[in-house]
Amino acid sequence: MHVPFEKLVKTLIAHHLGWRLDQVELAQSLRRDLGFDNLSLVGIALEVEEQRGADFPFERLEHTDTVADLVQLTSSLVPRAPKSPGRPRVLRRQLGTLRRLSY
Repeated sequence: MHVPFEKLVKTLIAHHLGWRLDQVELAQSLRRDLGFDNLSLVGIALEVEEQRGADFPFERLEHTDTVADLVQLTSSLVPRAPKSPGRPRVLRRQLGTLRRLSY
């Protein structure tokens, strides 16, 4: 189950700044009001990727001004397709063969 987008973004921002969640408002500018630089925004984007299981369009960060903009961008992300469950079994079988051969 995914955390609602607004709460996810606000939580990541609050954690980054060392603030309480209720101190982060949708109308705040990420750069002017909250002091984020490009590197900080990329860090938040990487966290969003991990939490959402989706590829973040980093090129769109340049045009993302407010917390609300980041929430909207996060809500538009499409989760990655799940990995095929068969592949890890094949690798495990190969590893098992290698272990037997190494004795």
